[in-house]
Amino acid sequence: MKKLITLAGAFFALSISAYSQSALHQLESISGISFGSVSVPPVSEPVRVDPDESGSSNNSSSTTSNTTTTSSPGSYNYSNSNNYNYNSSNSYGFNEVRSSWASRRDARREARRSARDSRRSSRSSSSSSSSSSSTRSTRLRDYEPMKERRGNYDAGNGQAGDVGVIKHVDNKGRVTYGLKNSANGRWIRKPRYEGLNIVSLQAAQAKIDGKWGIINSSTGDTVEEFKYDKSHCFYNRTSTSNMVIALGQTDPFGHEQWILVSSVPGQDGVYTRSKEVFSSVDYFYDGGGARIICRPVGGKIEMLDGFGRQILPASFESLKYLDFTVDGDSYYAGSIDVRGFEKQGIVDDKGRVVVPFVFDKVESGSDVRMSKYGFVVHKDGLQGLYSVDGAPLLPPAYSKVEVNYGYTGGTNKAYIKVYKSDGTQAIFSTAGEQLTPFDSVALLSDVPDPSVLEDYRIY
Repeated sequence: MKKLITLAGAFFALSISAYSQSALHQLESISGISFGSVSVPPVSEPVRVDPDESGSSNNSSSTTSNTTTTSSPGSYNYSNSNNYNYNSSNSYGFNEVRSSWASRRDARREARRSARDSRRSSRSSSSSSSSSSSTRSTRLRDYEPMKERRGNYDAGNGQAGDVGVIKHVDNKGRVTYGLKNSANGRWIRKPRYEGLNIVSLQAAQAKIDGKWGIINSSTGDTVEEFKYDKSHCFYNRTSTSNMVIALGQTDPFGHEQWILVSSVPGQDGVYTRSKEVFSSVDYFYDGGGARIICRPVGGKIEMLDGFGRQILPASFESLKYLDFTVDGDSYYAGSIDVRGFEKQGIVDDKGRVVVPFVFDKVESGSDVRMSKYGFVVHKDGLQGLYSVDGAPLLPPAYSKVEVNYGYTGGTNKAYIKVYKSDGTQAIFSTAGEQLTPFDSVALLSDVPDPSVLEDYRIY
């Protein structure tokens, strides 16, 4: 096979040479010009000229591999050094274009590098000047609360005894909280919590990874694990070491479920967890302290005190705090289910029934403060009045009963206006005494002796 390839190559070279000689003879016959003896370089060995060597003045002693062929006058020398050099590195100006592009690229790179170095030097100079004019950064081990400065700490979110909450803001603006004892300067828990609030000497609400739990604010130990979506704290204002914390979760069906963690009265650091799970929890303060209104899942509404102890049993369909007190007593309007019918009444914060739960509706008037002078009750479309002491002042026998006040006798007086179904009206005292006869119009000025009326006062 190799011999065949070699013979084919030789035959091809001879054919090209013969063809070239034949073409020259034809050109002589057409033009009448004799080219003489022309030396045609072999196809396999083309003539090469090195432009660097041919153009150098000190190249006389160098030896070239080019073959010079002498021809007769008028003949063309194919191996002349001026022949077009196909191997020249400057063919068609490609090198010049490439060199120009490379120089522009290098210039752009150098410009970008210079701009970057300039920015870096500017930042370093500004930081060095600011650091030289400011105090050192507060480190984690230091107790130096500062106001909203990144990389430093700020006290807040509660204080109980020597224990306080320290807020940390890192260089990226992320806020975390920790507990520190200011007396000995030791960390109880270094800043790691997303939320932290001391609620007593022995408890704090804490949040990690979006979940709430309870920790001991003195030791940092976990009291209730971090698995709850919501947390509410109900303080007992009579003692900083007692409290109730409600922790809530949402089940897959979107229903809220709450538990209550309560401190034991007189026993710091001792907690009780509610056996019941609640669907709703709310709280407020009345004249007797903290009050918690909650509904167990599938059960009735009940009311607890600031220690989690029951005040009103779980027997209400609704319970609303009336924002006033009389002689230290607070009042609540509620409703219960009576053989499938909702009946309303009034209870106080001691659990005593003020208005029995037999009425269709119990209202506190347009201004809740007027309820201090009596509760308007509705039954079978008629209205009556009960006092805050639980005494029935007017039976539910009138079309309308209003508790109001007006100016007469040189001062503001509280009074009751009563309407009958025939459109007549009369003025009554807050004790239920009729002061004017029923007439088409009843005015406060019609009262013969305004002194019998109770002075209106804001409790």
